[in-house]
Amino acid sequence: MRLLYQSGRYGQAGKIAQEMLVKIDSGQVGYEDNSGRYAAFYLGHINEIRRQYTPAKEYYKMSMQFAEQVGAEDRGYYFYSLLHLGRIAEKEANLELARSYFRRVKKIADRKHAARKEAIRRLDKL
Repeated sequence: MRLLYQSGRYGQAGKIAQEMLVKIDSGQVGYEDNSGRYAAFYLGHINEIRRQYTPAKEYYKMSMQFAEQVGAEDRGYYFYSLLHLGRIAEKEANLELARSYFRRVKKIADRKHAARKEAIRRLDKL
């Protein structure tokens, strides 16, 4: 799935990600929350690229929930889910919500992390 996503084959990556979420939801052995955070993030980004912001937001939030369940709030998928939620809030002209997402990334990401640097840039623009 990751290779398909990184190579821009979003249709195939999205299908596999969706299947993974179904397997996780049904409790199938071998599919756990850690896989869910990747799958949900990819679906969020695929929907964002397609300008389908409502499902994109839901998938980013789902990715964050999976990350919280496995204690991965200090990892990139969590940071980038917040960052993308902020970008979508900007596009939807909800600037206060965008600021809150960017501030959260700034607060929790390491000083040198690219997501933190982008959050700071976006806060400065707002």
